[in-house]
Amino acid sequence: MTNNLILQTLTIVLIFLSFFFAFFLLTVKSKDKTGNLLLSLYLILQSIDLSSFFYHDYIYVNPTLEMLRMEVSSFLCAPLLFLYVLSVLFSDFKIKTKHVLHLIPIFISSIVLLPNFYLLGFDKQIDFFHKYTETLEGIFSFLLSFSQNLGYLIATFILLKKYKKIILENYSFSDRTNYNWLLQMNIILSLLLGVVFIKNIYKFSIGGGAIVNYRIFMIISLLAFTCWLVLKAMYSSKIFRGIETKLQFVSSQKLKMKYENIEKKIDYLKKYMAMEEPFLNSEITIKELSNKLKLREQELSILINRYLDKNFYDFINDYRVNKAKEILKDPLNKKLTILEVLYQVGFNSKSSFNTIFKKQTGFTPTQFRKKQFE
Repeated sequence: MTNNLILQTLTIVLIFLSFFFAFFLLTVKSKDKTGNLLLSLYLILQSIDLSSFFYHDYIYVNPTLEMLRMEVSSFLCAPLLFLYVLSVLFSDFKIKTKHVLHLIPIFISSIVLLPNFYLLGFDKQIDFFHKYTETLEGIFSFLLSFSQNLGYLIATFILLKKYKKIILENYSFSDRTNYNWLLQMNIILSLLLGVVFIKNIYKFSIGGGAIVNYRIFMIISLLAFTCWLVLKAMYSSKIFRGIETKLQFVSSQKLKMKYENIEKKIDYLKKYMAMEEPFLNSEITIKELSNKLKLREQELSILINRYLDKNFYDFINDYRVNKAKEILKDPLNKKLTILEVLYQVGFNSKSSFNTIFKKQTGFTPTQFRKKQFE
């Protein structure tokens, strides 16, 4: 089997899988319809772009349509994935007029191509295509596309860091499924961008098409990435817990309170936590706690994060660990399993419980219990 035949076979498999997954996303019942639509469009555009690896041998495509395919795939895939990340992280995300700004790079590239390609006749367009990698327009388009893709990857890393911090400041649970897998996705895309960059450097340096082996490697990488996306969709039946875009960092919030009032409110907060034990609710949020305390959410957030020097996640889990220690020390509770204890004190994950408990006490829950009855 020749390398070209291997490339074409792998490409057809990838395109079939991408369209099949896109169809699933568009038809499955889900609250995140916007996110599903964005990811579907990404998969479809990727498939249309990759189809050029085999259709040139069988059909003729007008040079204008061929250039549009290259432009659309180069400049729209990255914005679609970035908007998809926004839709997953933020539950109130909606497509707005301002998102049209993501189309600016493709408009710039198209305008650059107008004089020497789009406005010319058929024969000159064909000639331009043959010399595309040697033209200033081709080099400019490549650099602009690479810069755009790199910019979106960096923006996504910054966005994920911001999201993680907001989660810790406002939520008591540690279910970061969406954060973890989107971080993994961005790392994988960064590696793929490196592969594409190397391929295009070769392509533009010699003035011809990239070698088949590079294309095979790229297709295998994209096939693995798409399979990974499909598996994530299959195993993550609980599609992701987004946060509201209006949530802000405590460091960006301003609230003036007298020192005496701060002391009183902190004392009131500690007494309420000790007596009412709201931390036993595994999914309590800072908004719910502020309602119980009859304090403004912003005020409570500043009290915990700034004056107690803890984020909300650590603040709540400290109380849960202390409650767990009480239970584990009590001889009457020796028959309780560690799993029963962690659920009883408000944790919903054994790994999180073990990690946080050991961080605070220096022992795992099992070791701590054993130490008490030696």
